[in-house]
Amino acid sequence: MNNTELQAVLKQLHDKVGGKKESLVNAVKQRLLETNKPLRKGEFSYIEDRSPLVSQELLAIADDLYLTSTLLDKPPQTLDIWKKNSSAISELRKAMDTAETGGGAEWIPTGFSKELIDRVRIDMKVASLHRRINMPTNPFKVPVLKTDPVAYLIAESTSDEAPKFKTSQDVTRNFQFTAKKLAVRIVFSEELTEDSIVPLLPHLKDQIVKAMRAGEEKAIIDGDTAATHQDSDVTDSKDARKAWDGYRKNTLAGAQVSLATFNTVNLRTMRSSMTNVYAADSNKLAYVCSVKGMINMMNLAEVITVDKYGPKASILTGEIGKLDNIPVILSEYVRDDLAADGFYDGVTTSKSIVILVNVDSFMIGDRRQITVKVWQDPRTDQQELIITERLDFQSPFDLTAEKVVAFGYNF
Repeated sequence: MNNTELQAVLKQLHDKVGGKKESLVNAVKQRLLETNKPLRKGEFSYIEDRSPLVSQELLAIADDLYLTSTLLDKPPQTLDIWKKNSSAISELRKAMDTAETGGGAEWIPTGFSKELIDRVRIDMKVASLHRRINMPTNPFKVPVLKTDPVAYLIAESTSDEAPKFKTSQDVTRNFQFTAKKLAVRIVFSEELTEDSIVPLLPHLKDQIVKAMRAGEEKAIIDGDTAATHQDSDVTDSKDARKAWDGYRKNTLAGAQVSLATFNTVNLRTMRSSMTNVYAADSNKLAYVCSVKGMINMMNLAEVITVDKYGPKASILTGEIGKLDNIPVILSEYVRDDLAADGFYDGVTTSKSIVILVNVDSFMIGDRRQITVKVWQDPRTDQQELIITERLDFQSPFDLTAEKVVAFGYNF
């Protein structure tokens, strides 16, 4: 952040705080009292209420402080960037000390702000399809209805004897999240100084976003925990695509449809191949495809012209938002180098796939969101920045019998 940008942020915050010191402090204190547990450091939880008194620029400053202090292994209060921005939050800090929880310590950035974590989530188009739940323990079991209770006909009682009821089968079961760790490692020279770090921070954040997005989405689409991965080029035991079973791995044989003839009939066959209850509601389905898949969809006769598809025809928009009222999600991580059967074999590397998934049939369990650690290696005179998160991707349903996802191959 250059000096001009810094002055603009300070002026904006000063204008917002203005003569509202008392009301601002009271609002923060009230929020702290209403919170049942301590604020998570660096997350500024009351900002989730979108208070107009704290800007997104302040959150960005907190992220810059956190990364800089982590890389230099210095308390954030000792950095020039803290000193330059301290007045921006002085109205809050005056009313709260920094030695105790709930007394201002949460304003010292010792973790990523919610703003950066949101950037990771928003950028992930496929992962954002599915519900996320927090994992208070690891492993974490979630109860789910296995079957619906069944109503039976019974005769009316004609005596003092109690009527005999037929018992429904067991209707509940559990499924389990077991957190897997995804990590990014970035190496810096020991000669790095604070003055050289700050210009790198925006780029560093983008790299964190890109790396976490790639690992998580690749695992959701192509994940396979078997000793021999379904794709022959995934051989590294540390590959993120070995974290859990993803869409393709969980597609049963009866839900794999050839798209050698790429037309609407065969795309609808994918839907009809799924178990009825999971294919019924188009609002709970999503197509996931690469650019190659989307272009093939754009060329469908049913969507390309205005007379058949109206003002959203692909010839006008250059895209296809929905097909049969099902959203089409473009992901750069759907592979275009597969064999005719929809898997990688290293021989035929020109085919792609289209995936159709019931979005309610998978869930993401978050055990720990993004954290950053630094390790100094005296052997190479380098610093290593390690970014990690712990999560899992599971279905509450029996995927050995229920077809909740389909994919079309060979186009």
